Amino acid sequence: MALSAKGRDVDKHRVTRHMLWDGIVLKRIQERLGGRMKLIASGAAPLSPTILQFLKRVCGAYVVEGYGQTECCGVSSCQMFGDPTTGNIGVPFNCNMIKLADVADMQYYAKDNVGELCIKGANVFKGYYRDEEKTREALDNEGWLHTGDIAKWTPVGNFVFEGEELMSFICRLDKFKLLIGRNICLN
Repeated sequence: MALSAKGRDVDKHRVTRHMLWDGIVLKRIQERLGGRMKLIASGAAPLSPTILQFLKRVCGAYVVEGYGQTECCGVSSCQMFGDPTTGNIGVPFNCNMIKLADVADMQYYAKDNVGELCIKGANVFKGYYRDEEKTREALDNEGWLHTGDIAKWTPVGNFVFEGEELMSFICRLDKFKLLIGRNICLN
């Protein structure tokens, strides 16, 4: 009952502290997280939609997912506060631009809104220390960082990662394609 009541708030883009649900029913869970949590950010890998929805209902805090790499100072895109959707990494930060590049050998084309995620901006590194070859592999002539991740634009302007089960995991360019047409990651 508490989860469904809190779920209605999440669906309306609200994070509220309810006297009954948060004050009594969910209090022990929230106290284990410190008791005054305002924001939870996840970025290492996509959270399962079930876990993400659970956290949004139980924690009494905004829960967002983002994307980034060390080469772009950690984060380059993030979900907006109150975004009730799952399976996306949000919109680009103001400090950078994001585009999709064609990956013809895997049949991903930017014109179809699917391709390799590329990032350019003030937060993108200038190169690897004393390693020109690696720098040329990561950055193109125009300064775009080629991440090696396949992403897709959503109709509302968010990014999702393309994978075996659409949007369920990060798909890297160093994966194999099975004979039945499915892609698998090397790890």
